[in-house]
Amino acid sequence: MGTFSITASDFSWIGGAADDPEDLCLHGHAAAQIGAVTLEYDCTLSAAALYLLKTLTEDHIIHEDNQLLPCCGFFLLADKAEENVTIIGCGNG
Repeated sequence: MGTFSITASDFSWIGGAADDPEDLCLHGHAAAQIGAVTLEYDCTLSAAALYLLKTLTEDHIIHEDNQLLPCCGFFLLADKAEENVTIIGCGNG
């Protein structure tokens, strides 16, 4: 199947501060290597981690409901059973 790896680095809050209680999203740089292809993006790592975990139990359909490496993740919405979360942000990612 080939190599698969995910790394995250350069952790920060949107303003670059060590801590920002107004910013609920961890930002940074994500890189995913799948075989010979490497995808890299500065994103909201906290939202990306949740969406990547969701791929363990759900198929990810590109452009439907979420991005794997979202730019923003400023609003979280839990379903009624509190078993699933949709993260809403901007359209970049």
